[in-house]
Amino acid sequence: MASYTDKASLRDWAKEQRSLLTPEAIAMRSQHICEQVREAWQDQTDVVFLFAGFRGEPDLKMLSQWFRTAYPKVENHNQMTFFEVTDADQLVTGRYGIPEPDPSRHRQVSPSDHSLLLVPALALDHRGNRLGYGAGYYDRYLERFPQVATVGTVFDEFVVDYVPTEAHDRALDYVATDRRLFARKTKTSN
Repeated sequence: MASYTDKASLRDWAKEQRSLLTPEAIAMRSQHICEQVREAWQDQTDVVFLFAGFRGEPDLKMLSQWFRTAYPKVENHNQMTFFEVTDADQLVTGRYGIPEPDPSRHRQVSPSDHSLLLVPALALDHRGNRLGYGAGYYDRYLERFPQVATVGTVFDEFVVDYVPTEAHDRALDYVATDRRLFARKTKTSN
């Protein structure tokens, strides 16, 4: 992969690459991500806050077999709120065509110190820097809940050498791919 120094070029590259993934490859590789998360956190977390895979993102719904799960809904003022959902088939089509919970059918939940937030990304680097779609929903959510452990989830080829960042971007704690799980490198780690 070529090196990108600006978010727009990296975002375009990642979207193009994701569009090439077949539904079968997404399903198989998503299962590997879910198994990585289960093995690492099964006895350590109360609720896994995840997302409904969309446009080639990993499909994480099988995590509900092992964890209590919550999905986001974008509400007023572009703030995300999570609702506990036991079955991803209960999600409805929401803003931008993204599956989300129906607040009239699901209980709102907030993360605790023992929760895990799985974060979608177009690309991630080894320092936990994330490239999203640019709307800032997760950045704003993490400002409200800074204590929650975060895991960026992508297919392995979307872990790149460098993701450009801005002052408001928060590095994620871990990265889970279909091939590996690792804690982010800090400036002092090798």
